[in-house]
Amino acid sequence: MKKPRSTKAYLFRGACYLFLLLSAFAIPLVLGQPKVTDSAVDPAKTSFAVGRATTGSAEAQPSPVVGATAVVVWDQYNNVGTAVTLSGTFNDAPAMNSDLADDFDVQGIWIVRWIDVDGAYFNGPGPANTFSVLFYSDNDGFPGNQIYATSAWWEQNGSTFRVHVCDDPQTCNLILYPGRYWIEIQANMTAACCGEWGWTDRIVTELNGAAWRNPSGFFGACTNWSRRAATCGLDPTAPDQVYRIYANLLPTPTPTVTPTATATPTATFGQTPTPTVTPSEPPCEVNGSQPACNSTISTQVTDFTVYVSYFIFGGLEPGAFTVNGTPADDASPGGSLINFHFNVSPVVQGENTMHIPAGAFSCINGRSVEEFTCTFTYQAPTPTPAPRSTAVPRHRPTPAPRPTR
Repeated sequence: MKKPRSTKAYLFRGACYLFLLLSAFAIPLVLGQPKVTDSAVDPAKTSFAVGRATTGSAEAQPSPVVGATAVVVWDQYNNVGTAVTLSGTFNDAPAMNSDLADDFDVQGIWIVRWIDVDGAYFNGPGPANTFSVLFYSDNDGFPGNQIYATSAWWEQNGSTFRVHVCDDPQTCNLILYPGRYWIEIQANMTAACCGEWGWTDRIVTELNGAAWRNPSGFFGACTNWSRRAATCGLDPTAPDQVYRIYANLLPTPTPTVTPTATATPTATFGQTPTPTVTPSEPPCEVNGSQPACNSTISTQVTDFTVYVSYFIFGGLEPGAFTVNGTPADDASPGGSLINFHFNVSPVVQGENTMHIPAGAFSCINGRSVEEFTCTFTYQAPTPTPAPRSTAVPRHRPTPAPRPTR
């Protein structure tokens, strides 16, 4: 049973929205006064980025229906706090755009399907225009590189918002391998009509406390990822978020050892025995790329894709892929392909070499990737000279016939 939440809300004054729409975002917004007193949170210490739920007392949620083979792989749907924290973008007040993320650990291999997140609209009735789901790598206890983002359809049941990442596991692009990640659920809103949406805070911390930021600095704090509760001062008594993740589980591979050739023990005297080799798993290898091997391109690209014979299992580092010896800045695996990104294009005029060393990562069949070397050519486009203008003969009108006398 979830703890009932207060119905009070920190309300923005109507003039503040006009102020926002006039783009005067540098001046801090004056807080409205709460309707009632809530002893759980001290209003004097609470930023207006935290709102009170407007959905009334939270009822016990029914057990979610598990679809197909999707199961709950991470569960923080408990220890519910009394406040929700802003996580949203605004098409009419972009300075209010704020990010809120929480971390989780992956054990095994997950095909992420959907997420249940507890939340509420405040300072307006809703609904959101859309919801976004974003995943980040871990960077020393805070969100790192964004590895996946999608605009998701959702359904609401009381205070539970189920956002769908992928409904068909055969086409899902988000596959997570063992390690730590961060998830962000963000409502995309129109503030003037519909208010804001907040993600319910959790009074118990799992792993690291939730991280929050307001890149514009409009709220006066935490322009970069910071601890929502401890550093940003948003609902300090409830440092985490309420959500659960559903996923299909892929089998964790067991590394295989290729047996060495052994002589058959049945050889007779005077005969040379014929060695036998036990078949092993097919190799883990790169069998395609973009740009393609031996191709010619006319653009200094910053994104490269390699296609692997099996799903990628783990151990992938961006720097494992190089172009002309320059390591990639980011890597985004998705099934049996990997997208490598360079902040600055490493492509030079003429021949270029892509390379992945042997053992840089493993495939789901338990084998390490074999070495990959491939070349392509960059040929800068030759400017086409502008054609010379050709004089167009002027049309001379035929003189009218002279009148006859």
